[in-house]
Amino acid sequence: MSRRRLLWQLYLPYLALVILVVGGMLVYVTGGLKQYHHRRVVEDLRIRAILAADLLRPFLESDDGAGIDALCKATGRAVDTRITVIRNDGRVVGDSHEDPAAMENHADRPEVGGALKEGLGWSLRHSYTVGGSMMYVAVRVETGSGPLVVRTAMMMVSVEAMLDVIRSQIILGCLTIPVITGLIGFGIARRLSRPMEELRDGVARFAAGDLGYRQI
Repeated sequence: MSRRRLLWQLYLPYLALVILVVGGMLVYVTGGLKQYHHRRVVEDLRIRAILAADLLRPFLESDDGAGIDALCKATGRAVDTRITVIRNDGRVVGDSHEDPAAMENHADRPEVGGALKEGLGWSLRHSYTVGGSMMYVAVRVETGSGPLVVRTAMMMVSVEAMLDVIRSQIILGCLTIPVITGLIGFGIARRLSRPMEELRDGVARFAAGDLGYRQI
């Protein structure tokens, strides 16, 4: 066995372990970072939905569809948030970006169903209306005529762009770890392999000398 071969036998398992650990850490950190920011967006939209429901309360109680839609549009533009009011049968009463009469029934939207059943629902999906990924958060509002759903939504472009920047920085930092530890490990492996090679060579010379003695 050559010294080079012994060196790689010591070094390669160490390098593979470092890459495995760093890769696992990278997956865990980036996944946790995404979940953390999504939770923050959900909480922010939940608060906005509650505030919007408070503003809309007089119109919701009087079932004033025109007033609901007008206030949705005014408020949505002011806070740069899409606001939608949906009846418990899925019909849209007001929307900050679209004409409610032209919008399809929202009874099958997961956030709407979650809000009607549990008081709060959310979902992240692509919106063909605005042409991008959006986070939707809906809350149930009890009125004299029955429950309604107030939903807020925002595009995730800015959040995803920020996550991409942070993720790239984390990846760059993690890539430097195998390089640095790899160089350190290579030096350690070289130092360890030398005495092991010398011991092996000594044993080999001793065995060869012993074999020669027996042949004489």
